[in-house]
Amino acid sequence: MGVTVAGNGTKGESNVQLNHPWGIFIDTKNDDLYVTDSYNHRVQKFTSSSNIGTKVAGGHGYGSDSTQLSYPYD
Repeated sequence: MGVTVAGNGTKGESNVQLNHPWGIFIDTKNDDLYVTDSYNHRVQKFTSSSNIGTKVAGGHGYGSDSTQLSYPYD
């Protein structure tokens, strides 16, 4: 049986939602999960104790400015 560890299962842009999550990275030292949230143009971090994400990169719309990402995928 699966367990939800990131997001809430519905597409969206709030800190508990993802929109086309593409890639993941697991920080085994801190038990954190990083998810590239492609259609929200951001990278979200999820701790092992919560399915509420924290934006760590992007999230300011599509673009090439220093605070923006363009469909991150890995």
